[in-house]
Amino acid sequence: MKYKWLVPLLVASSMVLTSCMPNVSIEDAAIVQLAGYDYIDENQIKGTFAIVQYTKGEQKAAASEIYLTSTADTVKNIHAKLQTKSSKPVSTGKMAVTLFSDRLAKHDISKFIDSITRDPRIGRDILLAIVNGEPQGMIEGKYEQNETTAKYIMGIIDHNMRSNFPNTSLHTFLHSYYGNGIDGFLPYLKKSKDHIKIEGIAFLDEAKLALTIPYSKSLFFKMMKERVTDGVQEIQFQGEGIMIENINSEVEYYIEGGAENPRFLIEIDMRGILNEISNLDEGSDPKRIRNMEKEFNKFFEEQCLALIQQFQENNIDPLGLGITLENRKRNVNMKKWSDIYPDTPVDVNVTLDITETGISS
Repeated sequence: MKYKWLVPLLVASSMVLTSCMPNVSIEDAAIVQLAGYDYIDENQIKGTFAIVQYTKGEQKAAASEIYLTSTADTVKNIHAKLQTKSSKPVSTGKMAVTLFSDRLAKHDISKFIDSITRDPRIGRDILLAIVNGEPQGMIEGKYEQNETTAKYIMGIIDHNMRSNFPNTSLHTFLHSYYGNGIDGFLPYLKKSKDHIKIEGIAFLDEAKLALTIPYSKSLFFKMMKERVTDGVQEIQFQGEGIMIENINSEVEYYIEGGAENPRFLIEIDMRGILNEISNLDEGSDPKRIRNMEKEFNKFFEEQCLALIQQFQENNIDPLGLGITLENRKRNVNMKKWSDIYPDTPVDVNVTLDITETGISS
């Protein structure tokens, strides 16, 4: 083997480099896992931070959470003030969640997003969210769970993304935020007494909050945006509530017309299971199931079209119709697309296949 002498040299070099790295134990640092920012006025913003501190127990390190708040004119100055209030060096390397008040998001959060993406100490798995109200109250709240507030929020978002809520990773958001012909969205959170819940979805126009929709509408957006693997939706049929469970769906976009006069068709193929229901006429014969599927198709199509109308009225494109057009058609002028987008025809066709029923008569 050639260049065998390289191996010991590389090993020695790595040992030297490793010895130069700072070695600070978790007990000697103030680890920021959660940060929240709020708007004060045109010149001031407020930052609230949840800091996890570890103390050595008999068997393992135990964690406790403290909170620090600072007010300044920039994110950098807020962080500088934070250091003056901590008895230990503050580390943002384990930052898990960053929250923005809806009041701040209505003004502009671009400098915060840029700060996060440019900071090499912050990991790429961080979650961003908009808060209905003040982040400070949410961060400093006491909740009935045995974990830090950051892990609590991460758990809420993560398990909802497995069902009705769309994928909201940092990578997904930054793709929309920096992309041309697509707008970003974030979870919309709210503190309710002793718990935190996902209030809905917050849609941004570049870096400003433009629209929020309730959680009850999130599945319809997710169906148009990405693959669904385990959705749940209640629907009224003949005066009775029916729950469709284990919803799986695939979505495809089609474009008719040219770059200057496109017409979009969103095709959604769904499969679902009905839970047990009663007091419905005609039993569970195939003809009745087909009638139910038609009713449900119409319901999902109407809900999706209503969302698209809201997006066009607010001149936001979270579905990424613009980027889809640019990728599939030649000579797309994105400036002209911005002008015609609000009036561009978009149709939705849903095909639901009920694969199993628990209907009893």
